[in-house]
Order: sequence, then C-alpha cells, then structure tokens
Amino acid sequence: MCKAPSTPEPIRQQVIERLEAGERINPLEVRDLVKEARERERSERQVAKLPKRQQRDRRNATERRAQAERARVEEHERRRSAEREAAMEAAAMLEKALGDDLSAFVAKLRQASILDFRDYLLGK
Repeated sequence: MCKAPSTPEPIRQQVIERLEAGERINPLEVRDLVKEARERERSERQVAKLPKRQQRDRRNATERRAQAERARVEEHERRRSAEREAAMEAAAMLEKALGDDLSAFVAKLRQASILDFRDYLLGK
C-alpha cells in the first residue's frame, strides 16, 4: 500500500522512518494512515474553494476537534500508565508476600479466569 503512487508522501516517509527505527507496523494501521491522509487532502481541497471566512471557521472547528482528541488520548495514556504502575506494584507485593510460592501461584493464576480471580479478591 505504501508503494502505491497515490500514497501521500508524508505518510510514506512516516512509515519508512518507523520501519527503519525497527518498529513493526500492522498493515491495517498503514491502510488507516493512508485513508486518513487522503481524506485530509480531499477536505483541504474542498476548504480551499470556500470563502476565506468559511475557511477560517472550518480550520477553527478542526483545531477544536483535534485538541479534544489530543486531550482524550492523553487521558487514556495517563490512565493506562497508572494501570500499568498499579499492576507492577501489585505484582511486587505478591512476589514479596509469596516468596518461594510465587511460581506455584503463577501456575494457578494461569489456570484461573483472571476476572473470576479479581472478583473473588474484591469479594463479589
């Protein structure tokens, strides 16, 4: 998909840079990046045909949506980071409390449903 002549150059460069950095990229992600870039280009061409005031209004609305999306992504990343940190702390507590029994505990945990385990611990 990246080799297609219709692929926007910035997307092609972005994918190449990520691959050169050793990142594995899902082909569906590349497809989505290309699709979004094409839609953006199409929208920009349509906006260019509008009167200046409408162009400004459209840019402002687009920027507000982009800011809201960035805020959502940042909040999601903050939550995920807190979840990971809590998981690491809980694992360290288990490791300290169980000592030599940790491997047996992990083996049982692999056999159990993690949701059932969580519910049991929470008393549900």
